[in-house]
Amino acid sequence: MTSRLFSFVTVLGALVACDPTTPPPPLRDGGTSDDGGVLTGCDAPALFARSCVAGCHDPTQRQGNLDLQTAPVGARHLNVRSSGRADYLVIDPELPDESTLVLKLNLPPPFGSQMPLGRALSTEERACVLAWVLDVVDAGRTDAGFESFDAGVDAGSTDAGTSDAGAPRDAGTFDAGAFWGPTADDAGCGPASDAGRWCVFQVVPEPLYAVRGTSSSDIWAVGSRGAAYHYDGTLWSRSDAGVGVTLFDVFPVSSTDVWAVGERGLVLRFDGQGWSPASWMQSSVDAGLLPSGQPTWDLGGVWAQGSEVVVAGGGGTLARRVGSSMQVVQSSHPNRPEPDLIRLFARSPTEWWAVGDMSIREWNGSAADWTTGRGAILRMFGLAFSNHASGPILVAVGADGMMLRYSFTDTGTYPWQPPSWSADALELRRDLRAVWLGATSGTGWAVGLDGQIVSTNIPATRHRRVVTPTGDHLLGVWGTGPDDVWAVGGRSTGVLLRKR
Repeated sequence: MTSRLFSFVTVLGALVACDPTTPPPPLRDGGTSDDGGVLTGCDAPALFARSCVAGCHDPTQRQGNLDLQTAPVGARHLNVRSSGRADYLVIDPELPDESTLVLKLNLPPPFGSQMPLGRALSTEERACVLAWVLDVVDAGRTDAGFESFDAGVDAGSTDAGTSDAGAPRDAGTFDAGAFWGPTADDAGCGPASDAGRWCVFQVVPEPLYAVRGTSSSDIWAVGSRGAAYHYDGTLWSRSDAGVGVTLFDVFPVSSTDVWAVGERGLVLRFDGQGWSPASWMQSSVDAGLLPSGQPTWDLGGVWAQGSEVVVAGGGGTLARRVGSSMQVVQSSHPNRPEPDLIRLFARSPTEWWAVGDMSIREWNGSAADWTTGRGAILRMFGLAFSNHASGPILVAVGADGMMLRYSFTDTGTYPWQPPSWSADALELRRDLRAVWLGATSGTGWAVGLDGQIVSTNIPATRHRRVVTPTGDHLLGVWGTGPDDVWAVGGRSTGVLLRKR
């Protein structure tokens, strides 16, 4: 794997060959690995000692704050960030093959110079280091109580549909899969864990794309094949939505008023007894609507405030509830598609936000259409808000782990200018697909591809990746507090994670 989400480590300046003429130690097994396969039983610490320790990475010199001599070498560097950079781990328990001790041996390495300096290790020697790293990680999971999870995701799955924000699509099509990535044949679920850590609470047949609730005992999750699940504080149970298409977002207003949106302009409402499709009314928008007024684009986001319901999706589509029906406010013609909208957020009835294809948009609830703001350079997938004591916080997350924060320093006049979005000082290398913040704390969680989970503190600009119990894509996150959070996702099947 060459793509990562969030891992903390070092520009080791590390593995320096202090004596490049010294021959490497023999492998303990005497095995070979010409094809780069992993060897077992080799002696990586001895390899370090002969290639890059004396005078460089011994207890005295510790160049790059790295001591490769004092035992236990592996355990001391497991899950440890480096002194010079905060996006790699010396030995990464979640992505062992992307540990700095492994990557720095390759040409070109992701940063700095290939190590050891002066003599590149052979394929066999590099395989020895990787095998040793895998052994260290396996031992660490047992000792540290890490969750068991399947990190062996399909090749290329982390890149599909991620940072190709500007890639052209056929006119008139809206590929929802480009938003949320592929589903592979690997559930990667681990067992439930004790309090204080993320655990797999339940596995369901369908991948899930969104989760949101009104309280800790009234939560909804939706996903593929019309999946709609409800949590009553004890158990998740499937609710028959009566449709076979994918649902991409859900918004419960109360236990008897829940909205969901999905493929081909589908809007559903749950009234406490069952689901039914929303009716549509004619619109003056000429954008290839169905005779009923329903849009033909997929809908990716829904937000409700009281009786107000707004949905958004492909082709810049925006529709709102008028009376008892939905009506399209804005949409683009299939031959002239506008950027897709993926998620919605409303700060008030007169302040609406949407994110999507390389765009962040603003709407005052009455204008004819959205105003496009600046700041996004890649596709954005999620929005979250927190009314922090230091000032309101609005955060957007997206492709390649981008996290943007909006500074509320505007004139108060719509469109709010300048649209002052700024990137936090972090480097993430996998898509973040959803973000949730506490109502007033400014802290929360972001989730993304390959089971990545990031604890985030926006006021302190501090972000920390945590151990994940799954290798599945995580596509939605919501909570009632820092110790009551749910995340959902999946590949061919769905997964419900809980942090409690």
